[in-house]
Amino acid sequence: MRVLLVLAASAHAAVPPSLPTARARDGDVHARKLVLEGLKNGCASGLATVCCKALLQPFDTLKTVQQAATQRAGLLATARRVVGERGIGGLYRGLPIALIGSVPAMSTYWAAYQTFKGMLIEHAPDAPILLVVALSSAVANTLAGVLRVPCEVVKQQLQAGIHANVWEAIGTLRASGVLGFFVPGALFSQLARDIPFGVLTLCGFEALGAGAVIPDAVSRVLSPSASVWRALCFGIATSIATLATNPMDVLKTRMMTRRASGAAEGWLTVAVKIWKVEGGGVFLNGALPRLLHKLPASTVFWLLYELFRAILKVQSPPKRSKGTQL
Repeated sequence: MRVLLVLAASAHAAVPPSLPTARARDGDVHARKLVLEGLKNGCASGLATVCCKALLQPFDTLKTVQQAATQRAGLLATARRVVGERGIGGLYRGLPIALIGSVPAMSTYWAAYQTFKGMLIEHAPDAPILLVVALSSAVANTLAGVLRVPCEVVKQQLQAGIHANVWEAIGTLRASGVLGFFVPGALFSQLARDIPFGVLTLCGFEALGAGAVIPDAVSRVLSPSASVWRALCFGIATSIATLATNPMDVLKTRMMTRRASGAAEGWLTVAVKIWKVEGGGVFLNGALPRLLHKLPASTVFWLLYELFRAILKVQSPPKRSKGTQL
């Protein structure tokens, strides 16, 4: 009897789990791994964002001051005015709140982008890579944009000189409740700039061939130069996207830096008024400081992003025969 029981137990132990159960378990493990890699990508981008924002905040401040003003002024004239009125520290006004807003937003963006892109590549392996990149970027920017708006409103109002300090800005906006940080038109103008900016940047990066698959033996030899090349491609793609979306950036700045008297006007009304009163050239305001900020920021960001990805041992998404391993 004992022998029969032992044989029965052995036979039961030898039976593998049912195929659906095994597949479900493998699917759960794969999903958790995909999310984990996305979170690590988010951490890497957050660390890179801190470094870039701290280095290049003055250009962002000058861009905001130029775009918020109704009279056009050159970059040097704007810099002299800001330093003369506020001191050197005025160029860094809004940096703490920018970090508070940008770091979680960028972390969310890259985490969502990598996760969603990995899912699309896995479930639609034959989809055009540019379509995969564009959809992933649009979804990620929609999520990140909601996080960006409150801090972006505070930062830009500080940079434009509307409030003396961050506490005054927060107190004024908080008087209207949580929605006070989402001034009318701010979310739409943020997304109307960020979504095409992200799509153009990452699709441009893809089009430049920065993600071409390199044989492992060659990659080990050319790894440093390959990283620099990818960073330059990312910087070039970002520059193109920066110039293309500058009109929406001007509109975003105007929407976010309006005083209470203009708070009821929608984004279309504001855009038409700018065009009629100040002329279409106003939509190019701030393009130079914005470009001087974005080009080095994106290049340095990519180098740091790859560095932190290596430190965190982030695994690349599933490989395609062609396409970037963003």
